[in-house]
Amino acid sequence: MSFPDICRLVGLPTKEIGSGLHIFLYFLEDGSTITMGFSSLEEDSQAMYVWLARPDGTQQSLLE
Repeated sequence: MSFPDICRLVGLPTKEIGSGLHIFLYFLEDGSTITMGFSSLEEDSQAMYVWLARPDGTQQSLLE
């Protein structure tokens, strides 16, 4: 899924932390965080990774 696709689906990220890579954070109501990495923001550029970090410290890749 591309960054524009994700923004259309769930809105803009809460924060951008990348430098070189575009790394975006979404903070969820339950205290979880979703982190996504993109090499480009073009329509055809797909996410390199998407991680869900839960408040208990566990992490899960959402691209599996």
